This record gives sequence, structure tokens and C-alpha cells, in this order.
Amino acid sequence: MPPERQGASVQPLTRNRQMPISSEMRIVEDGSLVYEPRRFRLGEAWSAFVLCATPGVIVSLAIGSPGGYATAILAAAAGVWSIHRAFRIRLAVDEDGVIVDNYWRTHQISWPEIAGVGIAVKGILPQPALGFSLRTGGAVFAKATPLRQTERQTLRAAVLTLAPPSVETLPDVAARFGIGSDRALSNRFRLWWVRDRTPDEPSARALVLSAGLAFSCLPLGIAVLVGAIEDKAGALRYLVASLLLVAGVVGGVGFALMIKKLVFARRANSAAP
Repeated sequence: MPPERQGASVQPLTRNRQMPISSEMRIVEDGSLVYEPRRFRLGEAWSAFVLCATPGVIVSLAIGSPGGYATAILAAAAGVWSIHRAFRIRLAVDEDGVIVDNYWRTHQISWPEIAGVGIAVKGILPQPALGFSLRTGGAVFAKATPLRQTERQTLRAAVLTLAPPSVETLPDVAARFGIGSDRALSNRFRLWWVRDRTPDEPSARALVLSAGLAFSCLPLGIAVLVGAIEDKAGALRYLVASLLLVAGVVGGVGFALMIKKLVFARRANSAAP
């Protein structure tokens, strides 16, 4: 990763500050920075569980008992193990160096080994990753990196406040490809969610309608699953049923949360003088 500029200015952070910088990034009593991406962990845990458990469950339903029970148990165990691995993802930084806890490995690097800190793009599905360029060549990348452009650049700035002046600021490569753009629809929804909005806005009604449509996939998924069991269908129908059930559950949770938020907003508006 080529340097963006030598000795780039970084907004300082108060190291003895007791209040967290954000809900996921905080400075602890010894002055070190700890970033524990709870939302990212949940997403990784869900993805890992689905990838590990879903094929086993589908196979177990297809082959039936008694072998199906053993397959289902192994799939569930693999899913639990994968969730445990996802929740170890973490980044810790102090004046001595960096500890990167990724899904598979832990990297401990001292600042004299680091030439620069930037943001790269990694993974089969491109995701931003905070990168520590090494003076000996190569780099170490942290999975504990926010997706949104502003948040990941804030993390990079916070890391660099603990680095010596010899460590360079490297560019945000993910921003060149528009990954995690602050203007993305998902980020606009997140900003809508954390701000007070009136329930009569078109965006609010559209979001509730979308979640309601996703929730309607739940009974459809149950019907497909029951039909597949009765017809002793192949694995494809079980996979379709699983996808519909997942979409229905996610849509149901989102629908309930949105309705709750909008009800509270309506009550607050009616109570206002």
C-alpha cells in the first residue's frame, strides 16, 4: 500500500478518557485502544453458523434417521464452534504495538516492525480491512474493521495517535471502490434508525412495508419445508425452504423493531405541545 503522505496529521484522542469513543471502540484505563466490533461479530457468527450448520441439516433431513441425527448433531456442533471463533475478532492497540485477533490467527506486532497503517480490501466478498504494512515486507490485516468509510477512518486515526511519528498514514483503498460509502442506502437507513423520525415519512412507510414483505416469507418457508418432507424431495427444496425461513425471521425481527420505533415516535409527537 503506497503512503498517502508522510507525517499526516491525525485528530488527537484523550487517552485517559473514561467515556467510550463509540459503542465498539474505547480507550481503557491504561491508555490502550480496544476495538470490539459487536455488529461485525454478529454478522460473522451468523454467516459462519449458516455455512457450517445449514448443509448438515439439509443432508440430515434428506437421508433421514438414524444417520440423519448424527449428521444434524455434527452440523450443530460445527455451527457452535464457528460462532465461538467469530466472537474472538478484536483489535487492541497501545504505545508498544498492536494485537490483531482474527478468525483463525492472532498477530502481535510491535511499532518498530510497522511502516504504515492504512485500509485495504480483503476477502472473497470485498470488505475493508485495517492493514499494518511491515518494514520486512507484507502486511497484517485486521478483520476488526468498520464497514462504513467515516467509522473506519476514525479507527485508523485513533490507531495512529498511539503510533510513533515514523509510522506513515496509508490510503483507504476501499474508498476508491465505494465500499462502505456513507451515501449507501443501508447507511442512510442506519442514520434514520438512530435519529428521531416522524412515522409519516415515506421512507418510514417503505421500510415497514419491505420488512413486512420479508416477514411473509416465513409461512411460505414453512409450507415449502413441510411439502419437502412429505414428498421426500431433494436437497434443493430444503435449501429454498431454509432461505425463505431465514428471510422471514430477519424480516419479522426488523418489522417488530420498526413498528416499535414508529409507535414511540408517534406517541412522542402527540405528547409534544
